[in-house]
Amino acid sequence: MNKKGFTLIEIIAVIVIIALVTTIVILNFDNSLNKNNNKKEEAFVTDLEKAACVYIDLKDNAIFKNTCYSLGTCTVTVDQLITNGILSSDMKDPSTNQNIDKNLTVSITWDSDGTKTCTFTR
Repeated sequence: MNKKGFTLIEIIAVIVIIALVTTIVILNFDNSLNKNNNKKEEAFVTDLEKAACVYIDLKDNAIFKNTCYSLGTCTVTVDQLITNGILSSDMKDPSTNQNIDKNLTVSITWDSDGTKTCTFTR
């Protein structure tokens, strides 16, 4: 008797191999998405911090800068950055995928040596 075809064991082995490969691909894809989202969030935070530092350094802000420097710390809102044209009003927050909340703030602090640090925290 000449049988042509696959045995049940062979079919099950192929299904198991396909399932393993599919699982590995899905996990790697999910990991890549998470890394991409983290990079977007980091870029968003960096952009806000840089924008606040630029805002403080503007010539037109000399009084504001001197007041903040003498206090040692101050905050700048996203609304101030948008109003002064430093940030775009249609900027998206990657954590919500909505337009940026104008009430978010960036803290600016000065060290004893005069080094300025701009920090955004949620």
